[in-house]
Amino acid sequence: MSPQPRDIARYWLAAAECGFAQPSDWQAWADSLIMLDTEPPETWLIDLAAAATADALKTWSDHHGMSDDDCDKATLGYLWHRYRNGSLSLGACLAEVGEAADHGHVGIECESFYALLNELESKGDSAAVARSAHRLCSGCFEIARAQLRALSSGT
Repeated sequence: MSPQPRDIARYWLAAAECGFAQPSDWQAWADSLIMLDTEPPETWLIDLAAAATADALKTWSDHHGMSDDDCDKATLGYLWHRYRNGSLSLGACLAEVGEAADHGHVGIECESFYALLNELESKGDSAAVARSAHRLCSGCFEIARAQLRALSSGT
C-alpha cells in the first residue's frame, strides 16, 4: 500500500527538521497536489503549501496532529543521510543525532551518540566511529530512505 498524502506530508516534516528539505520542496509538492485536484483542497494541504520555514512546518504539523515516532526516527535517518552524502561532518552528525535522540522517540539513548562523538574527538578514528554510528542509525536510515522514495515518486 502506497503512502497517503497526509503520510507524505509527515515525511516532509521529518526531512525539514534536520535541514534535508527546504520550503520550496514541500511547497512544490503541496502545490502540485492542489493543482491536480478538481475539488477544493483540504485546509491542511493549503497550510502546508503556505509553510515558509521548517518552524512553520512544525507548527503546522503540531496543529494538525501529524507528528509521530516514525517522524522522529526518520529525522535521525535524514541526518545520517546528510553525513553519508557529505553535507554534514561525522562530528556534526553525531552531535545532531544525539540531540534528536534526546528530544524524540527513537528508541536509542542519546548518550550512545555522545559517547561516539567523544571517541571521535579523543581518538580520531573516524572509520571505527562511523561503523558504530551506522549500526545505531541503520533502522532510522531505512525509514528515511523509504520516505525519500515516497517523496521522490510524487505521490
